Amino acid sequence: MIHKSNQAYDPLILPNSFDHEAYKSEKKMNIGYVVCDKEIGADKASKRAVTEAAEALKKKGHKLVEIQLPYLEDVIYNFLKLMVAEGKSRGLVHVLDGEKPMPDVKQGIDMQNLPLPVLKLFGVVTWIIGE
Repeated sequence: MIHKSNQAYDPLILPNSFDHEAYKSEKKMNIGYVVCDKEIGADKASKRAVTEAAEALKKKGHKLVEIQLPYLEDVIYNFLKLMVAEGKSRGLVHVLDGEKPMPDVKQGIDMQNLPLPVLKLFGVVTWIIGE
């Protein structure tokens, strides 16, 4: 059951209760799952967790279909814009809470931590070449 106090933190959570009947149902389900996307990828632990959960559901008789996501450039671009909006990737680094970021994300963090003159030069160069 979703606790009402969760709505204090996220007003988008609908006040629905847990469906015990559906949980106890013996009906076999078709379930789509995503291991990782092609743009950023996922760390080994996340891939393993999804794969193990999918295998457990298959053993219970459910039909699982791995879904390959389409190219999500706009979603990734907007996510990164939000995460670095404070500058120096503070939003992203704060969320990591000391964890080591994945290599693909670390590259973006390192780029944000370049000295300001280098960032400005990089901005001019990319503006000139149109990238």
